[in-house]
Amino acid sequence: MVQTQYNIVIAGSGKLAKAWFAFFRHHNAVAHIEVLSRSFKLNGFPKDAHLKYSLQHINSKSNLFIIAVSDRAVSKLAKTIYARFPKALVCHCSGTVLLSDLPQPLSHKMVVYPMYSFNGQSQTDWSQVPLFIEGLTTKNKKTIVQDLFANLHIYTCNSNERIRLHCAAVITHNFSNALLVWANSILPPKYQKHKVWYPLLHQWFTDLNSHLPKTLQTGPALRNDKTTIQKHIQLFSTQNSKVLYRKLTQLIQTQHEL
Repeated sequence: MVQTQYNIVIAGSGKLAKAWFAFFRHHNAVAHIEVLSRSFKLNGFPKDAHLKYSLQHINSKSNLFIIAVSDRAVSKLAKTIYARFPKALVCHCSGTVLLSDLPQPLSHKMVVYPMYSFNGQSQTDWSQVPLFIEGLTTKNKKTIVQDLFANLHIYTCNSNERIRLHCAAVITHNFSNALLVWANSILPPKYQKHKVWYPLLHQWFTDLNSHLPKTLQTGPALRNDKTTIQKHIQLFSTQNSKVLYRKLTQLIQTQHEL
């Protein structure tokens, strides 16, 4: 049973802010929701979104602020909110901003870091998103989780652990995506639009359900197939690409103690 009705303010107008808005929009624990944005335009928010451009226009009963802005703006915004809403709970969603960067007392500050990529290309299935929570007292944390995040994948962490989680997420998603862009550029042009590498990815993701990544490694680096490695390197026209291929080959061989 919900113990508290939340008047939520989502600070930000980017992809993560929109995803949080969609999550809370019809939540049974949320009485009212507003969006704090420097822009006067909806920018992808629904027409019924209560868009406010200044804290002066925010509902005075607001008791939960979700900060979804750039990392460099989190601390300053949190201080501004604290000055105007000292009893409100403030939550930021960054993977790298420390909990201690928020001026609020421990009972009124938290981090909810979703280890996920919000690219705006598809609707977020929050039941699949791991949420890493930091801050609050034990009692308050339990209440928030029960009220707002029941049945989701919840983990507790500290700031140092969260930075490691964020780094792992960047390597897993951002770097992998960059490698896919690179791989696609190597393909003969007539194959580039057909995603011929997709079955490889599909097989890999399927196997990851039951195997550790290290056990799934294959290829010329693992075999120390110097002839194939050299043929690949000769394909590249830039020194950076040659160096990167060699570095990744060395990484695989180091991981497997070759």
